[in-house]
Amino acid sequence: MNRCASGIKGVLETLANKLKQQEEEIKADEAGKLEFERRLSQLREKKREIESRIDANMRWTASFDQDLGPFAKMYKAKTKEIASIYDDAKARHREGVKVLVNEFNYHPEFFRPKDGFHATPFVPK
Repeated sequence: MNRCASGIKGVLETLANKLKQQEEEIKADEAGKLEFERRLSQLREKKREIESRIDANMRWTASFDQDLGPFAKMYKAKTKEIASIYDDAKARHREGVKVLVNEFNYHPEFFRPKDGFHATPFVPK
C-alpha cells in the first residue's frame, strides 16, 4: 500500500472512531434526557399535589374563624374566669391556714404529730 492510501485509511479510521464516539455520546444524552423528563414529570405531579393541599389548607383556615373562632374566644373568657376563681380559692385557703394557726396553734412548717391536729400543709402558688 502506498503512503497516501495508508494515510487516507488512517484518517478514515480516526473519523470512524470519532463518529462512533459521537453516536455513543448521543445515545447517552438521549437516555439522560429521558431520565430528566421522567424526573421532571414526577416533580410536576408533586407540585400539583402540594398546590392542592395548600388550597385545601387555605379553605380550612378561612373557615376556621367562622366555625371555631367563637369557641376560641369563649375559651379565653373561661380561662380568665377560672384564673379569678383560683385566685379567690388561694386567698381563702390562706385565710383558713391563718385560722388554724390562731385557733389551734397549728404551725405548717413545724408540725409535730403530738400537736393533735393532723393536716398536710399546702400553699397554692
